[in-house]
Amino acid sequence: MRNDANSKYMENACPIVYEGLIITACTSDGGLGWRRREAYFQDRNVAVTPSDIVWNNHNIRLSRIERGELPTFKNMQTGVLYYPSDNNFPAVECLYKVSNTELVGFQVTRQADNTKTITVSALKQLLCDKLGLQLHDAVILQLHLIHHPAKSNTAALSIVAKKDEAESLDRETIMKAMPTYYVLEVPNDYHTT
Repeated sequence: MRNDANSKYMENACPIVYEGLIITACTSDGGLGWRRREAYFQDRNVAVTPSDIVWNNHNIRLSRIERGELPTFKNMQTGVLYYPSDNNFPAVECLYKVSNTELVGFQVTRQADNTKTITVSALKQLLCDKLGLQLHDAVILQLHLIHHPAKSNTAALSIVAKKDEAESLDRETIMKAMPTYYVLEVPNDYHTT
């Protein structure tokens, strides 16, 4: 995208366009056939060097996009990309149900910082308020971070809690359900089919 070299060009519109391209690719004929790497949340004290990074081919091909109000997890259909129309939707830009025990959420960003921070309260709002789940439910949320193309090797996610005890306990519960996340690598020759 043009503003990769000039961050002020279409500064406000570019993230929306970037997000839209990724979402559209998930339901294109070829799907989203990018590489991904598994990563540990930063506070897990797992030292990772560039030589430790392993990229694997990964294809996401979904049947359609549902734009609008998000159904509860129980009422979601598998293979459908749910793209909430709420611009302030918590924790993820879009998500899809893999099975009755697994959900994938995309966090798309072009921010300058390599680490994207998600708050415990945003995850609780997503899981409990929007999806109708309880934190102790046995549903695995698999987060996929899609960062600026030049930052794939260094991009990271961080889950942060306020300093109060209740939110720290909620964070522990969330982290048990999702000890790792994935970073998707945007190819240099990216285009939709």
